[in-house]
Amino acid sequence: DEDALSVLDLLSSNSPKAKMTGVVDKIEVLYSGELENMSESLLAIAEQSDSQIRKFNKQLGKRATDGYVEAGYRVGGDPIENNTAIIRVYITGEQGMGVGDKAVFGNNLKTVICRIMNGPYTTEDGVEVDAIFGYVSIANRIVLSSELMGTTNTLCVLLGEKAVKLYRGQS
Repeated sequence: DEDALSVLDLLSSNSPKAKMTGVVDKIEVLYSGELENMSESLLAIAEQSDSQIRKFNKQLGKRATDGYVEAGYRVGGDPIENNTAIIRVYITGEQGMGVGDKAVFGNNLKTVICRIMNGPYTTEDGVEVDAIFGYVSIANRIVLSSELMGTTNTLCVLLGEKAVKLYRGQS
C-alpha cells in the first residue's frame, strides 16, 4: 500500500551510499563477539569474509585467522565494542590525478601535483600542453638527460609528422 511505499522510500534515503563508483573487490568484516549472536545476513557476510581472510593468510604462509578482534580493538581510531561488527567495503574504480599525487616526467623528474589545469592549454603555434613543469627543477639536475629527452622526443614527433606528409604527397 501507499504507506508502506513511503516508509520504504524514507528508509532508503537514510541508507549509506559510497562516495565513489566502481567495482566492489572485497568485503571484510571485523567483529567482536560470537558469530551465533549475529543476524542471518550479517553472519553470512562475516563467514564469507572469514573464509577469504583465512585463504589470503594461507597464501602468504601466515597462520589462519579470521575477522574476530578483541573488544577495544581500534578501527579508524574508534574502539570496537563487544558484540559489534565493522564492515569494510573495498571499491576499485577510476580516479583522476589530483592535488598531492606524485608524478614522474622523463624517468628522473619526480614531482607532486600542486594544482589541476582547467581547460586546454596550447603553445603559440597550437601544440597542446599536457603539463607545466618548472625549468629550474630541470636545470638543477647534474645530468642533461631531461633536456635531451624533451628535445629528442619533440624532434622525433615533428619529423614523423613531416615524413607522413611527404609520403602522402603533401608539403
